[in-house]
Amino acid sequence: MRISGSIHFILSVIFFTCAGLFAPSVSYSNTCKEFYKKKSQIENFKKMLEGYRSIVLRNADLAIDKIPTVNFHNIKDTKFEKTDGKGNSGSYTGKLEHSDVFVKISNFGNSNAGFAQRSLNNVYNEIKFALILYKLGLGPKFFGVTTTPNGSIGLVYERINGKPVQLIESYTALSDKQWEKLKVIEIILNASGIRPKDFSFIADRNGSDLYIIDSEFYKIVFPYDPSISFSFHANRNGIGEILD
Repeated sequence: MRISGSIHFILSVIFFTCAGLFAPSVSYSNTCKEFYKKKSQIENFKKMLEGYRSIVLRNADLAIDKIPTVNFHNIKDTKFEKTDGKGNSGSYTGKLEHSDVFVKISNFGNSNAGFAQRSLNNVYNEIKFALILYKLGLGPKFFGVTTTPNGSIGLVYERINGKPVQLIESYTALSDKQWEKLKVIEIILNASGIRPKDFSFIADRNGSDLYIIDSEFYKIVFPYDPSISFSFHANRNGIGEILD
């Protein structure tokens, strides 16, 4: 997605149209009104992209003492659920501040056989991007980090009534709204300078939204170059992959 080049081209076309070179049959007054309308839309779009990038930059080097924390005892009606995930041995569900929450348990410092060990850097990266993606409107609400009863690190998210979907799976199960959200996600991640190594999300069961999950291997592009982008390269009935 060549943002800078596209904006320059669009402005050039609108300018020459306003001058009557591309549309001599259109009145100067009406054409120029349209020019300023589109110019305003483009400026608003540029500000929106700058806003996305500023969110990323403010949280790119998230200090440990700035990470939000949650006291596990404040999570009510907790229930442990064992999982078969390679990176975690299970999760908790419960209620926090009148919200249904999901506590993802990290295996950092967990020596249970059969489960992959995550480095502290992996855990920190997932925490950082959980916060960034939530603020960008792409991930579920992130309440913060907690310590579980067995001493594991837990990431506390709003619980979404949905099902996990992997990028490598067919998108045929997505609703039209979710398919459009996938396109929006690609645009915002590119505009923000975020690159996913893999891509997983929760598709809510009413078909209205998608939420990115499992962001431990995401990265931020420095220096930011809006002309370099990635694509999920997915079609409506096909299988997706990430292309740089």
